[in-house]
Amino acid sequence: RIGGRIHTMRTSWPFPVEAGPEFLHGEICELDSLLASAGVVTREIPDRHWQFLDGELRQVDFASAWEQLLHRRRDYAGADLSFTSFLDSCCNELSPLERTMAIDYVEGFNAADSRLISIQWLRKTEVEVGAASDASVRRVTSGYDRVVEELRSAARGAEIRLQFLVSAVRWQAGKVTVEAMENGIHRSLDSDCLVITLPLSMLQRGIGQSGHVAFSPILIDKE
Repeated sequence: RIGGRIHTMRTSWPFPVEAGPEFLHGEICELDSLLASAGVVTREIPDRHWQFLDGELRQVDFASAWEQLLHRRRDYAGADLSFTSFLDSCCNELSPLERTMAIDYVEGFNAADSRLISIQWLRKTEVEVGAASDASVRRVTSGYDRVVEELRSAARGAEIRLQFLVSAVRWQAGKVTVEAMENGIHRSLDSDCLVITLPLSMLQRGIGQSGHVAFSPILIDKE
């Protein structure tokens, strides 16, 4: 299938279920224009947070605690720290519950260990995705796959190949050759350039591992 991490499942449910991204953080003109062209419907998510405490579901005031953290991080000018070290050094006034919620949020949203993730990286990426702004968070309710279909329809003249298992990439200035298997048949494609969007986990696979792609010469630097 096309779409990469976008994976909308349309089953017997009355609404599509997203196995990949489903939220929109902040406002990005290019993305909003694409969503409008694709006829995507979104719904604003209320800024309410709940936690299961002492055997019952309770609403907790996460927003004010997180706002304090955002201001502290914006004003912080010291050496880079892990998120946990930043809490220890600059946010002693947080209650144990607020501290736990902050760590849970950072680790859940970024899929990273709070003892390792950089406070400077957090600040930079939150600005880029709009998570550090006052803009609302929205959920796509009509299916993210509409975006994929809109991009596909806009790529008139492009040839899309699925089940095209790339095994090697040979490259030099101004020329690149891709070796692959398609339906059991070896294919070799030449081009002036190549855009690579393989997941990092695949790029890290070694010789003999499933999905390994051999680059010749080996890729060392990235831009």
